[in-house]
Amino acid sequence: MRNDQIFVLLLVVLLPLSGCFDDAVGDAEGTGDESTIINNYYNNTTISENSLPVIVGGFSLTTTCPNVGTDCGYNEMVWPVLGGSSMVVDYDGDVVSFGIDFDMDYVIDLEMPGNYSQYETRVNFQMNESFLNPIHHTGVLDQTLIDAGWSSCHQWVNIIAIDDDNGTTIIPLRWNFEWDRESQTCVVGPDPSDYRNIFY
Repeated sequence: MRNDQIFVLLLVVLLPLSGCFDDAVGDAEGTGDESTIINNYYNNTTISENSLPVIVGGFSLTTTCPNVGTDCGYNEMVWPVLGGSSMVVDYDGDVVSFGIDFDMDYVIDLEMPGNYSQYETRVNFQMNESFLNPIHHTGVLDQTLIDAGWSSCHQWVNIIAIDDDNGTTIIPLRWNFEWDRESQTCVVGPDPSDYRNIFY
C-alpha cells in the first residue's frame, strides 16, 4: 500500500469521528427528541455519635469521720471508705452510673453517691477490706533489696462512668500499699502516722 492510499483510508475512518473531537453536535443528538434521566441516590441516614462521659477529679481509699465535714477523734475515724471530690459531665445526655471496679471486670462494684453533674465531695461508706486484694510487687529487685524493704504492694482498680446511651469511660488506677517484711504480707489498713490518707 502506498502512502497516499493510507492517507485516504485514514480520512475515511476519521471524518465520521470528527464530530466527537470538537464538541460538535451531530444530527441524531441535536434533534431534542430524546430525554435523559439522571437518578441521584443519597444516603439520608443520620449517624449520631455518643459523647462519652468526662470524669473530673476522682476518689481513693481513705479515712474519714463518720459524718463527713465534721471533726472527730482519731479513734472515731472510719477506714476504709472511698472518698474524694469529683463530677462527671455528659455533653449529650445524662450519667446514670459512676463508681469503682475492684476486680477489673469492667463492672462497677461500688456506686458513688450524689448528683454526678455537680463537683462535690463524695464518700461511700459501704467500702470494706473484702474489696482489697493487693499483690506483692518486687519488679526487678533482688532478694537483698526485698529483704531491706524496697518492695511494695499494689492493686489495680477502674473508675467507671456510664451515660444514658451506655457510653462508658474507664480510668484505670494503681493503688499502692506497704509491704510488711516481718509478716511477708501486704499491709491493708490505715497508717496512723500518714495523715495524707485522712479525708475530711
